[in-house]
Amino acid sequence: DYLNESDIHIIGASLGALIALVINDIATHRVKSLVLTGIMTVKYEGFEESSMEEDARLMEIIELDEVINYMDEIHEGDWRKVLTNDIGKDWYPFEYTSKFPLIDKPALLCVGENAHHELNGIEQLYMNDNVHIAIVPFAGHLANEKQPELFSKIVETFLNEIKE
Repeated sequence: DYLNESDIHIIGASLGALIALVINDIATHRVKSLVLTGIMTVKYEGFEESSMEEDARLMEIIELDEVINYMDEIHEGDWRKVLTNDIGKDWYPFEYTSKFPLIDKPALLCVGENAHHELNGIEQLYMNDNVHIAIVPFAGHLANEKQPELFSKIVETFLNEIKE
C-alpha cells in the first residue's frame, strides 16, 4: 500500500508461500500471479497425530542447551521461545491453503516429488485452468532449494507464458 504497487508477482517457499497466500487474500487486486512451493493444500489423514509427534520432538530439542545456544547465535533471537510458540496449537493455515484450488489468477505450484503430504489433494488443482503444477524430481519440501536450476527454469517459463 505504501508504494502503491499493483500487478505484483509473488514467489514464496514454505512460510513465504503461506505469507503469499495471505497477501493474495487481503490484497488480491494487487497480485498478478503467485509461484508457491512447500505448502499443503489439504489436511492429510493423520495430520493431528503427526503434529503431536512434532510437538514431542520439539519438546526434546528445547531441552538441548547446546542446540538452543547455537540457534540463538545464528538467528540472533530466543530460539527456545520460537520452538515452543506453536506447541499444542493447530497452527497450519489451511483456511488459506484450501482456497488455492479456486484461485482466479495465474498460479504455479511446484511440489517436490518426495514431499508426500504436499502432493495430497493435488488432483483438485487440475480443475482450475489458472493453476499450473510442476512436480520437481529429486526434491522434497523445498523444491527451490534442492533443485534450484530446475525450479528457476520452471518459474521463468511460467512468468514468460503469462506475460500479456
